[in-house]
Amino acid sequence: MHHLFYRYITISLLLSSVFISSYADQTAIQAANNSAAVSFQFGQEKLSYGDNPDNFTLFPATGKPLALNTAITKTFGSLYTQLNMSYFTSTLQYDAPNSNYSNAESNIQTLGGRLGWTWAPISKLSFTPYLSAAYSYQQLDTGGISVPQFDPQYVWKGETQIFQSFPVGLGLLTQFSPIDKWVLSFDVTYGVNLFTTTNANIPVTFVGSPSYDAIVYQTANLSNRPFWQLALTSNYQITPRLQALVGVQLLQSNFGSGHTTPSLNFQVPSQQQTATLYTLGLAYSLDDLTLIPSGDDFDSSYSDILYAVNNQASVSGGAIIQDYREVPPGGNGSEYIDRQTGNIPVFIASLSHTWDRIYTQLNLSEAFGNSSYIGQLTDGTPYDTVTHNTIADISGRLGYGFQPTQKSLIIPYITTGYHRWLRNTQGIEENGFNVDGYPETYSHNWVGAGFLAENAVNSHIVMSLDADAGATFNAMMTTWGPEQVDQSSIETFRGTFNLKPEFYYRAGLGVDYNFTGNWHMLGKIDYLHFAYGASPVNSLGFYEPDSLTNEFIPSLGIGYSFK
Repeated sequence: MHHLFYRYITISLLLSSVFISSYADQTAIQAANNSAAVSFQFGQEKLSYGDNPDNFTLFPATGKPLALNTAITKTFGSLYTQLNMSYFTSTLQYDAPNSNYSNAESNIQTLGGRLGWTWAPISKLSFTPYLSAAYSYQQLDTGGISVPQFDPQYVWKGETQIFQSFPVGLGLLTQFSPIDKWVLSFDVTYGVNLFTTTNANIPVTFVGSPSYDAIVYQTANLSNRPFWQLALTSNYQITPRLQALVGVQLLQSNFGSGHTTPSLNFQVPSQQQTATLYTLGLAYSLDDLTLIPSGDDFDSSYSDILYAVNNQASVSGGAIIQDYREVPPGGNGSEYIDRQTGNIPVFIASLSHTWDRIYTQLNLSEAFGNSSYIGQLTDGTPYDTVTHNTIADISGRLGYGFQPTQKSLIIPYITTGYHRWLRNTQGIEENGFNVDGYPETYSHNWVGAGFLAENAVNSHIVMSLDADAGATFNAMMTTWGPEQVDQSSIETFRGTFNLKPEFYYRAGLGVDYNFTGNWHMLGKIDYLHFAYGASPVNSLGFYEPDSLTNEFIPSLGIGYSFK
């Protein structure tokens, strides 16, 4: 068996570099490192495999990747910090002689950061050596393949592979402002891909004697190998705070070989990826804005209430107004295979706190209730029933706040979380069998970026607009259940389907009323959209289709502020 391995190491230099300001008391480079940015990358890549770490000639693949990147950069004196996040997608085309490798879809999410120290010998030049670290998650989906020169007894029916790694490196960011409103930067990083692991679910047909279908689950630890990247970036100031960003990046990433476990001992080859990426983006400078002060520094009741709103613990109750649809390939939801709708009671707990300028939030929610299922049995017979639901979410935020006016507060943030939904249909009879319920568990992680905008109507009431967007990853559906036949129970429904990552977006409107002392009444309505891409077909011919989820979540609650 020959695994397909592909890796993209996200280095967020193009987001962290060069944002300029015309303020008399700040240099362009100082303003550069206090910013929030978003950019898109596109270009070309090449992936090759080898029988040793210095010979990459097997199974070359090419692709045209696209990436969405976000970053928040901040300096504290000479201390340089950055949080960054990216979503990367690509379709690889293989050129494999004597085999029929299909194309592969690759989706990668990366969450990382930098910590460095800036030295500026003159006002227009700075050097920032830094340490970079990240967590990278990739899902790679391939179509059916057969590789007779390696494994003549196997026919692979497509596979889903999950890769996880921790790239760690050292770098140097050099920034130079030759003229007003223009900054150039050069960034170089060299490091090692650590703790790289992979696992795969592979439906196969053994074509020997006898012939049979199976699902092979394999894992492997890959040896540590280096990566490097170089980038040149140009930034031009459009307005006093908005900048246009263009750049080019060269990178190379290597992985060593490994052996799969547990059932089959396959040699995973070494691999090398090279890429040339071009960047277009926009950035907004946070330099010289009035930031959230500490509690003793407020000079008005408006700042007091804004501070209190973002330093409180709260509990709320509401409902998830759910609309879930499984759709045909490429469908937009107007036509569906099955649909589930209902109002599911939800309980929400939230804790937020600001440390001077740094904003943090932790959210937990749990929902229990029934909804209506409109769909069909596996033979196509229409079938309607009731579904029992348990939905759990945990999420966190990390942001940086600033106060452009006395009454308003804006907090750009990054967010990540985990979602789990268990739905269980009532028992049904199908083809003469009594199926005692059909539970399915959907789950995924997500990463995203957003902003929270708040406005103090008066010293007691704050209105808010909250929005974020990003991508899901590690999405899967697990199903199981007993089937009763002639008083004998056997398990026939069982399996895990790996789902393709998709984008999500969410928006909400809220109001916070400080009715007495430290106590607040809260009201909010959120809208959430996310999707799952279809899974590969398993060895029994089953798959999980594309799906869309839309939810409205109104809630009311009470909070206690720590002001």
